[in-house]
Amino acid sequence: MLVGVNGVRVWVPKAHVYDEGVGSGADDIGVLLPAARPMLSPGYLLVDSSRQQAWTSEDPVLRVYVGLSDTDTALLTWRKILRDLENENFGYRAKLLVRAKNYPQRDAIVVYLRPEAKGALPVVRRAVSSAGGASERTSPFARQVAAGVAIAWEPDGGQVRSRRLSFGEHRSRAVADGIVDHALQATHPLSDIVASALVAANIDPSEPYRNLNSPELDQSFLDGASCPCPGCQ
Repeated sequence: MLVGVNGVRVWVPKAHVYDEGVGSGADDIGVLLPAARPMLSPGYLLVDSSRQQAWTSEDPVLRVYVGLSDTDTALLTWRKILRDLENENFGYRAKLLVRAKNYPQRDAIVVYLRPEAKGALPVVRRAVSSAGGASERTSPFARQVAAGVAIAWEPDGGQVRSRRLSFGEHRSRAVADGIVDHALQATHPLSDIVASALVAANIDPSEPYRNLNSPELDQSFLDGASCPCPGCQ
């Protein structure tokens, strides 16, 4: 059977179709797929949660970055994060850096959360804390929420080039565009021109972990008490 999975059409055995009324659309079906997707993100092992969910480019996605120093610590932290998220029945996507030579790394583990996964972020923080060994440093573009743990919204808008950019690439390119603009025509202070470049890329200059249209994250969401999106309240 030919089905669409996250925007890609793939052939799956008919026996792997378990529910033809699983979604809101008339053509939505449930398909059994492996949790591990080792070829999706080069250098990383990516997995999807056992809880059914659809990932679309239109939905806001919160990235949770975990900085770690070595592979032993990473494997321990990885097991704790996945186990605890599964035990709490959260939907998520996560990836683990598998290239030992690239450690230490600020994004050794990345967990992707939908806004309705309220309570998932504190679960990740607790898992990282209990595992120990998290790096103190985080990306200046992200918002640090615990030792070695930072968050950022998936880039949304301002990507005029053909390929989709990662979060770091998107933020860095916007800053670089501002620096180049200032070098070519320094009519305003560098900080003002870089801020304008960030706005042009749909980035909040005062909080670069956010897009201009990202949901606001209040303390209650960070603590898992509520979700900031109107549709989830």
